[in-house]
Order: sequence, then C-alpha cells, then structure tokens
Amino acid sequence: MKFDYVIDHVIQKEIMSRLTKAEYFRFSELKSEKIESNLFMYHLRQLMRHGLVEKNENGYQLTRLGKSYIDRSTLETLVLRPQAKIITILAVQNNLNQWLVLERLHQPYLGYRGMPSGKVHYGEDLQHAAIRELKEKANLENIDLKLRGNIILRYYAKDEPSLIVSHVVGYVFSGKAGNVSSEYVRPEFRSFWDKEVTCEDTNNFQGHNEIIELLDTENLFIKTLNLPSDY
Repeated sequence: MKFDYVIDHVIQKEIMSRLTKAEYFRFSELKSEKIESNLFMYHLRQLMRHGLVEKNENGYQLTRLGKSYIDRSTLETLVLRPQAKIITILAVQNNLNQWLVLERLHQPYLGYRGMPSGKVHYGEDLQHAAIRELKEKANLENIDLKLRGNIILRYYAKDEPSLIVSHVVGYVFSGKAGNVSSEYVRPEFRSFWDKEVTCEDTNNFQGHNEIIELLDTENLFIKTLNLPSDY
C-alpha cells in the first residue's frame, strides 16, 4: 500500500495512537478533554479524508490503510520507518559462459555495470518478479530461473560509517540462456554479454563479485555485506 499522506500533527498522531488500543471508539471515548471539539473534529476528518480512519455503527476505527500505516511506523511516534529495498538479482549465463551484464545509463549509478536487478513490486511473487525483470532488462523469456540465495547489502556513508544510506535485500536467481548473445538497449540501460560481470576500467556495482563466488555452492546462501556507498 502507498501512503499519499504523512501524519505530522500531534492531534492526528494522538487519534491514530488511541485507535490502536481497541477495535473502535465512540467519539466521546476518542476525544481528549483537553482538545476543543471543533479542532479535534477537524483533525479526525483529515484522517478520514485520507482513508486512514472510518466511522461505522460502532464508532471510529482504523481502516485497512490505517492499520498498514501503523504497521510501518514507529508505534511511539508514528514516524514512518525507512524500509529496506527488496530486489531480484539475475545471474544469467549463455552457452559461451558469458554473463548477462547491465550498464546503467541514468543516475544514480550512471555508467555502473553489474548483474541486472530490479525492485520486487508490492504483493508480487519472487519468481514472477525475477521473470519480469529478465524480460524488462534483457528482453529474454522462457528461461528457467532458480532461486540461489539471499544477499543483504548495507551501504554506509564514506565520511560517516555509522550512517546507513541504503539497505538492499536481494534475492539471487541464476539461469542458462542458451545460444543468446545480442545486446538490448533502452534509454535507461544497456544489457549485453561479457566474460566478466565487472570490469577494472569501469565503475561496478558492489557485491556482485561476491555473489558470483557464492554461486559456487549448491546450497541456498545467505550473506550480509557492509559496503561504502558510492553516493
């Protein structure tokens, strides 16, 4: 679920916090005696207008969207928590043992190369996400993709190592593409085949060489890497 509204007013936070304590509240139970009725009603209507609170015959309660907002927030302050980005990473080779490589043609990471990857859409099955990304990034279909493992990439600021600037959870899929060697170019990226995923003469996505090493094991792998951010 996407939120087009951020709760930043103290009265609205109080209403949402109060509604976490029971299935529903009547108006008299929900309103604090310290808040004037018209002011309280204004903020309650704001929450209702944005689909976070609803009224039924029993009283006021959180909507499905409201419960999702609470679930993704720090309960004490109702500040939305940053979420790790979930992606699929595609380790695909052709029959010449060349790797499918993607070069980004936009920021961030303009000019960087590595294995194709992409975000898992909300509610999407992992296998479907990998198949979709392979079609979008390389125009390839009907390739048997196998889940090989999970890699957690935490990027920290170079000038402040305690500051995490990006957190990625990657599901690595491998597959064989057969007799394929053609390039696929879009405005945002270029996909091609090469003996090496990374190259000394270019900028490379960090962690991809480690993924290749992990692919040597037949068991599902789980690996965490802490890396300096490139931006």
